[in-house]
Amino acid sequence: MRVLFILIACLYYNNYCAAQAQKNYIVKAGEAPDEVIPGEVKYIFPAFKEGTVFLRSGAFVKQQFNYNHLLDEMQFLNTAGDTLAIADPGLIKYVSIDSLVFYYNKGYLRQIVQIRSYKLAVKQQMIQIPDKVSTAYGGSSGSSAITTYSSIYSSDKVHRLKVDRDVLFQTITNWYIGDQYNHFEKADKKGFYTIFSSKRDAIRKYIAKNNTDFNKEAALEQLLRFCTEQQ
Repeated sequence: MRVLFILIACLYYNNYCAAQAQKNYIVKAGEAPDEVIPGEVKYIFPAFKEGTVFLRSGAFVKQQFNYNHLLDEMQFLNTAGDTLAIADPGLIKYVSIDSLVFYYNKGYLRQIVQIRSYKLAVKQQMIQIPDKVSTAYGGSSGSSAITTYSSIYSSDKVHRLKVDRDVLFQTITNWYIGDQYNHFEKADKKGFYTIFSSKRDAIRKYIAKNNTDFNKEAALEQLLRFCTEQQ
């Protein structure tokens, strides 16, 4: 019994620490998540910083930027001090803010390392976790799928949805790899096989030999370095 108690206590402690690291945040019924979740939780920088958007056309724009994890938006301040989001992120080649570089690939990805012309990138986003999801118009849903909170855009106005029950938000992390054309794939076996298709057998052997953990940044960077050395 003593051993069982210790194991249970350890599991509870580990789960608690993991939850703390994932920055859980509760939004109360009747609140709009974007309005009540603190800026230090939902933004990557504590304040908007000067950055540059480089467009696929070759043009570039300098502005005060910040990335919003909750809405998955690259936001900027206009001359009046209003917070706006980049209207057509599909036109972006990349965004450089301070020492960070972001790409757009069905959402914003932050570059962790570039090796030759290949990139390891991360997407960190705040989501509603299962069984804590409110529907937009008054019902409640215990959906088993993770639902991402988002905005409704209408006539150039942004309406932030309010929840009708207490909702738990959590920051999740997903890893991606990109090629020289900034095409990104999930950083899993399939993704590495797709980006480095000619090295499939070598990659398979490397993964088996090193027991690669696709949830660990260091392991993914090592695998990416191996793949680029094979080019």
